[in-house]
Amino acid sequence: MNAQYDVNAAKRILEEKLAGVNMPDAVHVLHIRDMKVEDFIVKTIAHPPSIRMMVQEDEEEYEAVMKIYGVICGGVLPPFQRQPRSLTPSKMRNLRQHVKITTFGVEDGTAQQIAKLRELIQDHTGADVQEMEFLPYEGHPCFEAHARYFTDRNLIPYEKSTPFPSNVDPHHILSNLRPDLFVRGPDNCVEYCKETVDARGNIKYLPVNPAIFNPGDVIEVAFSCVGVPVKEGRYRLLLNLRAVTLVTDECRKKSEVESLSKNRAAQGEPGFVLKRKRLYVDEDEPARNSKAGKRTRTSVVGETQDCMEMDYN
Repeated sequence: MNAQYDVNAAKRILEEKLAGVNMPDAVHVLHIRDMKVEDFIVKTIAHPPSIRMMVQEDEEEYEAVMKIYGVICGGVLPPFQRQPRSLTPSKMRNLRQHVKITTFGVEDGTAQQIAKLRELIQDHTGADVQEMEFLPYEGHPCFEAHARYFTDRNLIPYEKSTPFPSNVDPHHILSNLRPDLFVRGPDNCVEYCKETVDARGNIKYLPVNPAIFNPGDVIEVAFSCVGVPVKEGRYRLLLNLRAVTLVTDECRKKSEVESLSKNRAAQGEPGFVLKRKRLYVDEDEPARNSKAGKRTRTSVVGETQDCMEMDYN
């Protein structure tokens, strides 16, 4: 974000979204603030080894997906423009799509709800769960969500690899890169959308190229909370990215226009030629009754230079 970015305008947009002034969306993903996390069903699954938060709908259990709003302040999103070099299996495993957002201090209850989820995992496992720590953006608290592009095949032996959609991998770089060692499983799938409003005032989501997302955009991030085992029997809580939706890029684009205008003003008007008036001597009419001076050589600080010897006689 540049110096012209209007933080207060972005905060007002976030406050309006949190106040629920818009109509319900088409997929009914609730903000984490509005979810009763204490009613989540905590389950340990073997493939991949992890702790999952489940909700019950129509007598069936589904993984809980929740959302938060914020302004993009970091991250790496697809598509790849060229093939990465020297990729070992370890490096391929760590390739990920990642987004970092901040609310610029607008309180939305996310931190408190995530703390409750951490307690649920601790109660379920009896093990220590690491606290989530994210570096702030200009002093403002942040949240980060990510999803890897690939999962080891042996970790999800019952899942088939799904192809990359054209908006995520338009140049087929990831598709051609994937060795048989890895698959693209459910945890690797991220949807990229833009929020629109139809004629009836209902919010709809249209798929977009992830390249449209930029720092300063107000977005909606959908994610699931996953506990993964780490060293010494401990667990770590992750926000597994499920979808990124553009709410508005108005603040970012406005700041870019203002920044461009200021840069042009600082550089000066192109093609401008400074005009000057003559002060004393009219160069087109040589002075009359003057005698030409004689040229001589004079030494100044040991150097020889041409100067004019004036005739006062």
